[in-house]
Amino acid sequence: MKSSKRHWVGAVAITLAVFSVVFLGSLAPARADSTATSTITQMQILESSDTQYELYHGVLWLEYDKAKHNYRWGGKHCEDKGLSDANLSFLFTAFRAQHKVTIRYKRTRHEGAFYRCITGFIIARN
Repeated sequence: MKSSKRHWVGAVAITLAVFSVVFLGSLAPARADSTATSTITQMQILESSDTQYELYHGVLWLEYDKAKHNYRWGGKHCEDKGLSDANLSFLFTAFRAQHKVTIRYKRTRHEGAFYRCITGFIIARN
């Protein structure tokens, strides 16, 4: 009887430990990753009248990984987290002046697809 009870208590402890790791781990905020430092090669900024605006408000491509990735802000793709007008202006100025940027982003998921959503950036003079 003691062995059976000990086995049951052990099983409960393991189940609680696994539940804690899975559940509490999913509550932890996702960490932001950073890109390599590069110039912005292209920007797309949408107005609220655009059919895609509900999904994202804008997107940019960096020279070093433009064939593989883009970096978005706003809309459902980015959990409705956008960029302020001032930060958008800073990015556009960096694009026009061909300054190098390092983008901080969070990987998000919407309807089975993954997106890289901008959470911050660094602008450096060439």
